[in-house]
Amino acid sequence: VIERSGIGFPLLIEGVKQKEGAWFRYVSPDYFESLRIPVRAGREFTSADRGEQPRTVIVNEAFAREHFGRPDVVGRRLTFQSLTDLEIVGVVGNVRVSSEQGVPPQAGEELAQLYFPNHTLQGVRPVGLVRTSGDPWAIAQGVRSALTAIDPNLVVFDVQPLTDRVARSTVTSRFYAMVSNGFAWLAILLAAIGQYGLLAFSVGIRTREFGILSALGAAPRAILSGVMREGLAVTAVGIALGLGAAFYASRLLKAMLFGITPLDPATFGVVTMTFAAVGAVACYLPALRATRVDPVVALRAE
Repeated sequence: VIERSGIGFPLLIEGVKQKEGAWFRYVSPDYFESLRIPVRAGREFTSADRGEQPRTVIVNEAFAREHFGRPDVVGRRLTFQSLTDLEIVGVVGNVRVSSEQGVPPQAGEELAQLYFPNHTLQGVRPVGLVRTSGDPWAIAQGVRSALTAIDPNLVVFDVQPLTDRVARSTVTSRFYAMVSNGFAWLAILLAAIGQYGLLAFSVGIRTREFGILSALGAAPRAILSGVMREGLAVTAVGIALGLGAAFYASRLLKAMLFGITPLDPATFGVVTMTFAAVGAVACYLPALRATRVDPVVALRAE
């Protein structure tokens, strides 16, 4: 059960006030096991941690690294808001915080977080989590009935699988990604058309040159490779300029990236190979046309 969450101030680490606050959650003892959040050090909460005011706290790896500079922080103490002399009893793995909760997506996974034992549900809307190995909807009614049996006045609403909730929290970003992907493919198509048109025009005005080369005994393969080299040189310059611009522009798009870094090598590699392949095809067709110039027809045309 998650009682409530948010960001709070002030935060004092062993008496020293920190410049920033921290994201916090109140959770039940089975919270980490239910969500498969690994415990890196120490322990989870137990029923013994409950009380009128929490005296124990669990931090994530990002919190330990940011405020202590090392992962072995079990036993250290801190003060958070009105909660004083809190003992750290465990360190858990990092989890991403939903962008719906006002956290930048790129910071969600590395966000320093505090977890407190859930000590009261009065006046606060709780969120219940149930793990199942089958279809979540198959047990939804059973869970409602069980909760109603405990307290007939308890209202259960907004029941949905966690996967649906995650998908809903990223729908805006996925839409932007889809639109950006469409514009990217359109840009590739326009670049290919432009490169083809440029080389086709170049081949057209050099018809006499290719005719003379053929008349002097130049092999079609030599003409083909010459035109291809010129076209691919232009492609290489364009790719180099594009990668340079992308290197700086990626920092501005950081907030829209999920699961990859702004300078992800795989993404840059795939894009480079795609543009190289498109450029090669756009160069090959005009180059092939150059090898088919009839020397007699070319010289007569001049």
